Parts: sequence; structure tokens; C-alpha cells
Amino acid sequence: MLYYLYGENMRVNISDYIYIEYFFSGRKRLFYKGQECFKGESGKYEYKQADDIQEIEIQGSLLNGVKAIKDNEETILVKSIRWYEYLLTFAYIGFVFYGDNYVLSSLIAAILGIINLIVMRGIKQIWLKVVASLLIAGITILLIMLFTIILKAIQGD
Repeated sequence: MLYYLYGENMRVNISDYIYIEYFFSGRKRLFYKGQECFKGESGKYEYKQADDIQEIEIQGSLLNGVKAIKDNEETILVKSIRWYEYLLTFAYIGFVFYGDNYVLSSLIAAILGIINLIVMRGIKQIWLKVVASLLIAGITILLIMLFTIILKAIQGD
């Protein structure tokens, strides 16, 4: 399974499927064998094949897993989040109390926690997920320290 992360999108290439989901809006796009599928009246994605309209049903989301169902055949496009991915993401809650300004610390920790989750969804090896999470945690601490220093300089402390 190959993941490509660009902007706010997650793109998945699985055999004949290309699945794109916009992380913040939840908007989904599906391509089957290079042809874009459009949502039909039934809520399923439709594409034209030899003067016949075929349907593909998409179930789930990036966070809880995505599968495509075509002709009673299921294809898993995105696996659900594993327990260790939750653990590495919610570890950012501890950064809320780091620094002098808890509101600013919370905002930075929440944004980088979401970025951490998106990055981890795009990495397959567990050890690389841990390394990426530690790097993002380091960036989080540096940003909180930087903004704390800037705020103290502005306030004249």
C-alpha cells in the first residue's frame, strides 16, 4: 500500500483504485482504472464501462479504515489506526502543560498532533513511525519554547 501526502490530502494507490480523501473537509474522490468515479444518486460511486454504469461503494474514512466494495468483492484501501498510532498521537497531550502559556502550548500541541497522525498514516514501518513521532515531538517542544520566548519579549518580562 502506497500513501502520498500532499497538502491536506491523503492519496492511496491500490491496484486499480486511487482513493483521495481531504483530511479536514472529509471530501472523497475515487478513480478506478484511471477513470474518475462520480457519486450517483444511491450514494455509491459510479463509472462507465462499455456503455454500462458500474457502482463502487466506499465505506469508512482515513481514521477508521476505508474499503471499496465492487461486485461483492471487498478491497481494503486504508487500514484502521493501530493502538500504537493512537498512543503516539495522544502523547502530545503532555505538551499542553509545557511552557508558560497553556493556551498557546495546547494549540501548538494539537496542530502538531494532527500532523503527527497524518504523517504516521503515510509510513508503513513501525520503527519509522516512532522516529517520525519523536522528531515531530522535538519540533513541538522547540516551537513552544520559541513562542514562549517571543511572548516574554513582547510582554517585557
